[in-house]
Amino acid sequence: DGKIADKNLGEDIPKGYEVYDAKGQYVVPGFIDVHTHGAVNVDVNAARAEDFRRLSRFFASQGTTSWLCSILTDTKEQTLWCIGEYNKQKTLELDGAKLIGIHLEGPFLSANYKGAMPEHLLIPADMDLIKEYQKAAHGDVRYITVSPEIKGIPECIKEFVDLGIVVAIGHSGANYETAMECIENGATSTTHT
Repeated sequence: DGKIADKNLGEDIPKGYEVYDAKGQYVVPGFIDVHTHGAVNVDVNAARAEDFRRLSRFFASQGTTSWLCSILTDTKEQTLWCIGEYNKQKTLELDGAKLIGIHLEGPFLSANYKGAMPEHLLIPADMDLIKEYQKAAHGDVRYITVSPEIKGIPECIKEFVDLGIVVAIGHSGANYETAMECIENGATSTTHT
């Protein structure tokens, strides 16, 4: 029932391992952060390949064992540059939390709920653009945030899922019917991730 039952756990610990006394503490699995734009003075949209090492070390120090780098809505050129730096970091030895892919926050978001998104970069659904990003990322775009009320989004949900991208609703004022249409389109996809 969510508790470690063996009170003798760890009695036969091999030499060289450090023992932590967790009495009175909680022991939980490592966290997976699917939406982060950076930390320790590193912004994912401006991060060079080597900056991901600093991020990974920091996230590990906070209990995160794996993460997605979240690219904020940006120009096509800058988004492709970010994806390129993500690709370069895969050739480096990263110690710390494992970078497991890319989260795109937009660009298919509502201007009415844009938050920090540059309004002039918010656009209607464009599957050719997402396919270009996914190809550039070698299939590592894992997650995308969209607003269901944006023109073309309900029709694109199945294609996102078929590309291996989990879809989340965000920056949205969609009504129930539109949101449910998107959820149903994702549920009827031939590929589930």
